[in-house]
Amino acid sequence: MFLIPLALMVPATHVRADTNDDVLWAAPTFDIAFERPLGTRYGAGLQAGYRRGLADDWNLDIVASWAVFPGRHRGDLLGLTLGPAYVVDASRWILALHLAPGVFASPWTHRWPIDGGIEAGITLEHRLRQSASLGIRVAYRRLIRSWDALDGTISAAFFVAGWL
Repeated sequence: MFLIPLALMVPATHVRADTNDDVLWAAPTFDIAFERPLGTRYGAGLQAGYRRGLADDWNLDIVASWAVFPGRHRGDLLGLTLGPAYVVDASRWILALHLAPGVFASPWTHRWPIDGGIEAGITLEHRLRQSASLGIRVAYRRLIRSWDALDGTISAAFFVAGWL
């Protein structure tokens, strides 16, 4: 019975992103590419990222990625994105939405010059303890200025993160 008045006296606190926390993460990925002449192609890759906690519910994400699409017409996509992520929840489970501009190239297949694009996605992360977490990050990349037939990719990364 005494819990009700006590609960009313304690102010509610807003869940915040971890301000000034640094996070490094790495992941294998499953990738799908959309190419005009070849249709849908499947591949795999690697991603690595750095996340910096900003004020309130915002993070800054930097992500480097490389995906390989094997087959008769081999292909690959190297990417670097930098942009904000809105943290919906930052408790033990972390849900974040991101939108970031990026640059993309295909060094293995020598498709140059570098293309510009944008990436939008969602991250769901479970914080196992104070310094480690597991999660999944799904992103769609759309190449805005593409010198190649590649329109975009979808990437799913299953990552392990370390909080510094």
